[in-house]
Amino acid sequence: MYQRLFQYLKTAPPPVNLKRVILARVRQIAKRRLIFRGVLALGLLGGIIWFFILMNSGLTESGFYHYLSLFLSDSDIALTYWREFSLSLIEAIPIVITTVFLALFAFFFWTIPRVARDAQLIIYEF
Repeated sequence: MYQRLFQYLKTAPPPVNLKRVILARVRQIAKRRLIFRGVLALGLLGGIIWFFILMNSGLTESGFYHYLSLFLSDSDIALTYWREFSLSLIEAIPIVITTVFLALFAFFFWTIPRVARDAQLIIYEF
């Protein structure tokens, strides 16, 4: 059926500069994405640094480092009372700040390969 339908149809030749136009458009889109993702990566890096400082101060205020020091100095006592010690450790962790920090960290490392791919599309000569 399809052979009879298209047997008398002449194919039109593609324009001479079609490849150049397509590659220029791909580079243009890659440049936009690179700018957006690069700014996003820098913002995420700033957020990671800021939340790391917040997390460090939260851990200091909650006494997490005292529990860690206790574990490193008297590990026998910590292992004897491991349930109470682990619950105290979990209670001392600032959960919200740590969660946001880890989410920013994961999103940053999700963004970096995409920035590299967009940069490669711009730099690579077809």
